[in-house]
Order: sequence, then structure tokens, then C-alpha cells
Amino acid sequence: MGETLNDTVKMEDYEDYEPDNEGSLELRYLGWSSLEPRVLQFANRLLRLDISFNQLTSLPPEISSLSMLAELDVSCNKLQSLPSELSSLSWLRILKANGNQLCNLPLSLCQLKKLEILNVSENLLTSIPQEIAGCLSLHILLLQNNDLQRLPLSLSALMLKQMDVSNNKKLESTLPAAIHSDTDSILWTLSVQQEKSHRIENLKQDVKLLQRENMYSEQELAKANEQISILKDKKAQLEQEMESVRHFLTLRKHYRQFRLRLSLFWQECKRAWQLRQVRDR
Repeated sequence: MGETLNDTVKMEDYEDYEPDNEGSLELRYLGWSSLEPRVLQFANRLLRLDISFNQLTSLPPEISSLSMLAELDVSCNKLQSLPSELSSLSWLRILKANGNQLCNLPLSLCQLKKLEILNVSENLLTSIPQEIAGCLSLHILLLQNNDLQRLPLSLSALMLKQMDVSNNKKLESTLPAAIHSDTDSILWTLSVQQEKSHRIENLKQDVKLLQRENMYSEQELAKANEQISILKDKKAQLEQEMESVRHFLTLRKHYRQFRLRLSLFWQECKRAWQLRQVRDR
């Protein structure tokens, strides 16, 4: 009910769709809210799939079965996210997802080593994952008309020929608006920021190392102070023992002197006694 004649004709026109001789399949303006399962039946033939200008709210995980796909156009739909299973499309060179409602990109995109063109402009993106640098073949990256706050510094490692981040107002705090469509200037700026970030990170590591060394030094100093305290106690104990020894030696000295005097006195007494006996005879 409610279908117009044009809608009926349109659905009939696409009732028996299949890829052309070049492996391309165009299914635009069909009002689809989900991907027709029949599309997945062309996995071994489909090289280019255009399902733009529909009402798609999501892509099924089974899209990973289109293993031969080199170009996927899902622009101008209502997609809020892209499935992580896109990473299985190892031959994918072009991905167009502009004009949707994407809030983020899956980290698995970094596995698309042959991806050359990525268009995610006119979305709701607030950030781009650092892992995007894993798309080593990426030459064109279109990010205009989003809500990006900053760009991943890892982009500076890519050999981008075209990059556009126009109309991302929050980016202006880290990237001047005047260069938002100037690829070389963007990459140079990101490269400088990357180097600065590395230096800051190195400084942080140095500070952490110094803090650890300082903590170790403080621990060693505490141990040294503890040893000093122990040595001081031992010194005090030894001084007490030495005082006792000195006292003993002094007493022994006095005792020996007394014995010597007593011995001398006894000898004198003995001689006197002997002399008296001699006189008495």
C-alpha cells in the first residue's frame, strides 16, 4: 500500500539485478533500509558495489563475504557505524561512506592494506583512530564537514596526495583553517607535532627515569643512614667496652704494683730476720 507506479516500476527494474561484465553493480535510489541478501550471492563476481542514496542504517557482517570487492560506495545513507568485518575485504581500494551519520571509524580499517581512497566526509566524526596509518596505500583521505577535534599524528607517515579537513571548526585550535585543504601543509604540521610529541614523550620518560633514580637514591640514603645509626650504636657499645677494659687494666696495674711492693717488703723482712738470727748466734 502507498507505493506509486514509479516505485513499482523501479522495484521491478531491479528485481533481477546482477553485476555487469566488469563486475559492477549499481543499486542506487532504491529506498533500501537494509542490504538485500541477494547481493551477497555475487561474492565471486562483484568488484564494484554502489548502494549509495538509499536508507541503509547498517551494513551486515556478512558483507565480508564479498572478498573480491575493490570499490564500495555506501555514501548518502543513514549509517551510524561501519562493521569491523570490512577488514576482510583485502582487495578493497576505494571506500566511500560520505553523507552518513558515522560517529567513529572501526580500528579494523587499518587492516585494509590496499585501500587508496577513503571518503568519510559529511558525517559526525569527532576523531580518527591512530591506527589509520596502517592503511599503507592510502593516497586520498576526505574528512571535510565533520566534528573533528584533532587529527592523529600518525597520518604524517602516510604518502597522501590529497587530504581535506575543511569545515571542522574544532580542528582550528591545532590546525589553522587556512591549510585545511592543503595536503602538504597539513602533513608538515602533523609531522612537526609528531616530533614535538616524541620529544615530550622522551622528556616524560626521562623524568620518570630520574624519579625512579631519585627514589632509588633516597632508598639507598635511608639504608646508609640506618647503617650509620647501627655503627653509632656499635661505636657507643665499643666505647663502653673499652672503658671497662681501661678500668680493668688500671686495676691490674695497681694490683701488680701492690704485689711488687708487698714482695719487696717481704724480702726485706726476710733479710732482716736472717740478719737477726746471725747476730743471735
